[in-house]
Amino acid sequence: MYERLGRRRGLAAVNSYARLVWCLADLGAFAEGIPLGEEGMRIAEVVDEPFNRITAYCAVGYLCLRKGDLSQAISILERGLQLCQVANIPIWFPRVA
Repeated sequence: MYERLGRRRGLAAVNSYARLVWCLADLGAFAEGIPLGEEGMRIAEVVDEPFNRITAYCAVGYLCLRKGDLSQAISILERGLQLCQVANIPIWFPRVA
């Protein structure tokens, strides 16, 4: 679960959960995406590396946005934006913003 599998940045599990959540959000499968996104965030928060947390927050924030839950989306995405700035990871800033 906590393997990088050859990736320089980010855990494979967090990245996989995030990509699946983005796809489910685009399909409107919010009920399926929410627990997967929460698991991705849980893993990212346990590892506590900014890149993983930003990835997970971006995915779940996007799902909430697509679902129409704007207050939840803003809350999650703001955490991601703050991490982008604090950890100096500007590559994620446009996507999270």
